[in-house]
Amino acid sequence: MNLANKITLARMTLIPLFMLCFIPLPSWIQESSELIRFLDQHGLVIGVIIFALAAGTDKLDGYVARKYNQITNLGKLLDPLADKLLISVALIMMVQENLIGSWIAGGRSYAVLRIELYLSKL
Repeated sequence: MNLANKITLARMTLIPLFMLCFIPLPSWIQESSELIRFLDQHGLVIGVIIFALAAGTDKLDGYVARKYNQITNLGKLLDPLADKLLISVALIMMVQENLIGSWIAGGRSYAVLRIELYLSKL
């Protein structure tokens, strides 16, 4: 496994951590430790930082793959998959937090699907 693919897999492992930042904790867990209270109070900020880090790795893995000639079929599969997972999870979390309407997330997914289907026919 080359470095570019490892970076892509690292991005994919950040997605569950990003999700955890938005999951509301029950009150009995919130009171269990200082760390849990900190995460509960600052989860949104931590989530944004994790998202920014994951988004940055998207640029990095492409750069590494091209610079060191590490373009592989696995990378061609994993990179867009990681992108779609990250963006889809981000949209779902924003809907959950009432930051955007569900129609925006659904409309975006529908539009991307239609564009990909159109381009695949070219």
